[in-house]
Amino acid sequence: MNVKKIEMQFDILRTVITLLIALAIAFGIIMLVSDKPFEILKIFLIGPFSTVRRMGNIIEMTIPLLFTG
Repeated sequence: MNVKKIEMQFDILRTVITLLIALAIAFGIIMLVSDKPFEILKIFLIGPFSTVRRMGNIIEMTIPLLFTG
């Protein structure tokens, strides 16, 4: 029982670390190529969730990936 709990915690931690590394790489690239990096970072992080239409687009694009997985 205890081993499964540790494995589950490790899986969650590994996923979070992977996402943080991917975001750090994306932020680094944005900082290197953009004239207004902080405005672009705001759009990058908040933009997809700013309107109902964009949220719908996220769901629309996610469904085929979920079915493929």
